[in-house]
Parts: sequence; structure tokens; C-alpha cells
Amino acid sequence: MGIKRTLLRGFAAGVATVALIAGGASAASALEYTPNPANSGQTITVTSNSSLAADSYRVGICTSHGIGLFQAPACGAMSNVAHPGGRQLVTTIPGVSKTRIANMHKKLPGHAETFDCSTAGACEVVIVKHRWYGSTTVERAPLVFN
Repeated sequence: MGIKRTLLRGFAAGVATVALIAGGASAASALEYTPNPANSGQTITVTSNSSLAADSYRVGICTSHGIGLFQAPACGAMSNVAHPGGRQLVTTIPGVSKTRIANMHKKLPGHAETFDCSTAGACEVVIVKHRWYGSTTVERAPLVFN
């Protein structure tokens, strides 16, 4: 049983990665955050002006590129949001840092404990729909720091 679970977890991680990278918002995303540019260590307010479906979402920070064997982005500072649907989604991400963000994907091959957003274009604010079989990025916007 242990080997089957390990294989299934590996497969699920690969599927989640493909869904996270393949699924995404169009170039004209309705996702905004303030302040923009962000100040390291301060809270940002994230707003989606699209008509997202009623569902549970995760809102946070991810690298704009894949890392390691599965090419999954490093992600952190995630918060869970239950959205009633059909109207604006607004939430906050407290203490958004430019460096040393705890990586929730640290157990995937090639991932480190933390990641960094100090280089221009390195990270983005994301809204992600999580399911047991994977994740889909619903909206994204480049994260810019002062």
C-alpha cells in the first residue's frame, strides 16, 4: 500500500503542476492589488473584478516560472477565500515580503524552503482553485515591489 500511495502522490503532484501551469487567466486579467507597487513587509489588498464562480479559492504569491522536475511554481503567503460568486472578490495578504517567502511546494523535487521576489518579473499575485487532483490558476497579475 505504501508504494501505491507514494506513486499516486507523485502522479497527483505532476497533474497539479500541469494544471497550475496550463490553466491561467487571459492577458487582460481583472486582478488588481494595492498598493501597487507593493512595499515589502506590508499587507496588500487583492481585488478581482471578474465574475468568479461561487467556490473556494486560494489567493497568494507564486513565482512566474516553474521550478524543478514538475516545473511547478513556488507559492506562498496563501490565504483561503470562500467566494459567494458573481461579484467582486476582495481579500488581503498580510506581510507580503520581497525575500524569503515560505514555499508551500518545498517537498516537490528541485524546490527550496523559501523563494524570492526581488527580481523584476519574478513573481505574481494569483487566485488559484484547488481540487484534490490539482490546481488551476484562475487569475494572475505581476507582483511589483518598490
